[in-house]
Amino acid sequence: MAASEQSIGDHAKNVELQGPQDVEAPGSDGGARQTQITDDGEDAADGEKTGELPATTVDHEPGIVATEDYSILTTGQKRAIIVTASFAAWFSPMSGSIYYPALTVIANDLHVTSAKVNITVTTYLILQGLAPMMIAGFSDKAGRRPAYMVCFTIYIIANLALALQNSYIALLLLRMLQSAGSSGTVALAQGIVGDCVTSAERGQYVAWASAGTVLGPTLSPILGGLLSQYCGWHWVRSCLALRYLWEIFWFLLVLSITFFIPIALFLPETCRNLVGDGSYPPPWTSANITDMIRHRNRARKGIPINEAKAAELRKNHKMVVPNPLGTLVVLADPESALILLATGLGIACFYAISAGASSAFGKLYGFDELYVSLMFLPLGAGSIISMFTTGKLVDWCA
Repeated sequence: MAASEQSIGDHAKNVELQGPQDVEAPGSDGGARQTQITDDGEDAADGEKTGELPATTVDHEPGIVATEDYSILTTGQKRAIIVTASFAAWFSPMSGSIYYPALTVIANDLHVTSAKVNITVTTYLILQGLAPMMIAGFSDKAGRRPAYMVCFTIYIIANLALALQNSYIALLLLRMLQSAGSSGTVALAQGIVGDCVTSAERGQYVAWASAGTVLGPTLSPILGGLLSQYCGWHWVRSCLALRYLWEIFWFLLVLSITFFIPIALFLPETCRNLVGDGSYPPPWTSANITDMIRHRNRARKGIPINEAKAAELRKNHKMVVPNPLGTLVVLADPESALILLATGLGIACFYAISAGASSAFGKLYGFDELYVSLMFLPLGAGSIISMFTTGKLVDWCA
């Protein structure tokens, strides 16, 4: 680094001694060209007008590396994409905990014990842990958008079937299917953060990407309590049995469809294995309106596409069967395994207390579903505080 600075200083002195005359820039003879990107984007705009791509190395100065953006997306676009992914990840914890306040009601309506209803919570959590292992590897090969399409298709079908079912066995199996569809979105949200931002600034964005996952266990029981208490009869059949189940799953069905349509139309493909920094068109399986408009505007401005790089990225595109075994490699790292163990124990304790406390508060104190749901508010307050302070701390330590 010191040698490079000395070389630059000598070059500047020579230019001053020679006086005001044309100085041939490095790379004018066909070599590499160094491009400096400023905050106001003026140099980047000049590069786009001339059709020149920013270089990654400079042949004439081996110690100097040219700078280029990690992603061509603007800060506002990054935030919008990450917040959208965070809301998509909210469906998994929301679906898991939204009927906690009415576990006793569900047991009575289905004529089963509370222990059997708690099994539906356990099986949901098992699939909630396994499904992201499958969808993460799939999204790295096929893209984030196809992975979202698979997740929400499964989730919507499961919600429709749950809204029409009237037996415990159907509830148990369909809740597992519902978990398999929704929980993959949690891994996709973290993957999108890695696609869009560098590790140095990832802490603050991870906080927003985790907002849906963190607030889900807090807000969902309250939402479920409100639906159970005040939802109108137009959500249910003409009989009282299974009133709460039908309300909640019809609500999830409508909400998931309403959210899925904008994602299918506008969410851009961000997987770096397929689109690089976002300047390369996605494969046809990831086609969307946003990418079509952006690449059409770039073409009108005369910004070329590196065809060699584009061909290399196209080779990465594969529609493969999800394989969870590849994700288990992370357990070979002792530090990662220790973090996963500690996090898993904390989550296990939380869900054990949540499921048991919902029934206990109703039986011991005579609380209705809405009052039971309010016990989750302190958890939400603490989660919000830790979510943003931890992100800033991570960026500061990095």
